[in-house]
Amino acid sequence: SVAHARRLVIGLGGILGARYGRFAAAGSDSYGYVSQARLWLEGTPRTVQPWVQQVSWPNREWVFAPLGYRPVSADGTIVPTYPAGLPMVMALFLGLFGEDGPFYVVPVFASLALWFTYLLGREAIGGKSAAALAALLLLASPAFLAHLMVPMSDVPAAAGWALVALLALKGDGSLFRQRPGEKDSRPLFVGVAAGLTLLIRPNLFLLSLVPAVAWRFRRGPLARYALGLAPALLTLAAINTRLYGSALAFGYGSLLESYSFHTALPNVRNYAAWLVETQTPLIALALV
Repeated sequence: SVAHARRLVIGLGGILGARYGRFAAAGSDSYGYVSQARLWLEGTPRTVQPWVQQVSWPNREWVFAPLGYRPVSADGTIVPTYPAGLPMVMALFLGLFGEDGPFYVVPVFASLALWFTYLLGREAIGGKSAAALAALLLLASPAFLAHLMVPMSDVPAAAGWALVALLALKGDGSLFRQRPGEKDSRPLFVGVAAGLTLLIRPNLFLLSLVPAVAWRFRRGPLARYALGLAPALLTLAAINTRLYGSALAFGYGSLLESYSFHTALPNVRNYAAWLVETQTPLIALALV
């Protein structure tokens, strides 16, 4: 039945990640996320290395900055390169489940991404079969499967934005039951979901404008959306100021550096080609 197929697909996402995933910080990204989780659990990811000042060679502060970290001063103090959202969740799992805890985070988010995709398909089309097929196609995606196996932020970010799209879609109202005359609560929840997702991947902040466009910039929904978004944005600004010296600075550099116009056309060309190569030309049917 469709119900059994849905449960199987959603369950497989978590099972595959937990069974075949890489339970090791075996690269710059995975090491950056997992090691930062431990630092958050201990108090702060800002690490002071005063002994670096005793070294005389050039660029000494960079020499003693491991993968996933960068110096913020000449005295050897280092901070994480990667955003704090995912490491914070990993820190929670580390405290609850021990050393393997951080590596269960991505499998959990994988199941959530599949579940949200199913709900999104059902809300958009109204058919459970098409919704289950949508979840199955996500599970079959090479990019999704590859990132399901590593402790990185790609799958958690995908789950977050799938939830944002699900909550922002009005559909038949099955997700939010309202009493006559009651204000629509969806924008508030959309803002909360978008804010938490931005903590995981702040460089995708332009996606937070999508709900506003979908609601045609109406004041009421936008005000409630901003209210839900505000706590996460303030948290992000506080973390950025503490670690990088500015609310608009990230581990990768300034906010403006993330959106350089000279890289726009190469990115469009490359991502379009990669999308077709990994998903087959049938992905074009999504536009239809």
